[in-house]
Amino acid sequence: MIRHIFCVLSIAFVSGFYFFLNLLDDHLSIDHHRDSFYFDLLPLFVFLALTVAAFIGLAAGLFRRPKQPLTLTCCLLVVIGAGTSIWFRHDLISLSDRAFFWANETSFRERARASNGAIVLHSRSSINFHKQFIYTGSRPLADGAVSQEELNSRAAQFSAIDAACRVDAKHLKDNFYVLSIYCG
Repeated sequence: MIRHIFCVLSIAFVSGFYFFLNLLDDHLSIDHHRDSFYFDLLPLFVFLALTVAAFIGLAAGLFRRPKQPLTLTCCLLVVIGAGTSIWFRHDLISLSDRAFFWANETSFRERARASNGAIVLHSRSSINFHKQFIYTGSRPLADGAVSQEELNSRAAQFSAIDAACRVDAKHLKDNFYVLSIYCG
């Protein structure tokens, strides 16, 4: 029974790894800016360990006599789930951004209303990657790459972004966006 529970939890963890990690990082950095590099290493090592262990278990299980179909199935599903998570990581991250916005929408709307213009509502960073949830005021942004000039024209707080960084905007709702900022 414990092996079944561990199998199901392993499949859920590796299949939604990027969703869960991104959502957890955003939640832990709420109300303050947080550099999450060191914290991200532990879940990454667990993800890799589960994936490698499942792969080894699958390979060893294929040559074992007698075969254990439940163990083989679990290992196969963990490996498939990990591969799917890696393949669809951008979609999982986007989904977690939407879930985070949905969970904090009321608070973000109140802060946007109080600002009377563009505002950074939430931010976090990890080495050369930064993420900001922003409200653009009355001027929407286009999805995709955003130029430094376009950001500077919105508000002074957006001018702090290094001009050498690549900035991508993703529309969430109304004039709320998530900026993914890649530097380096």
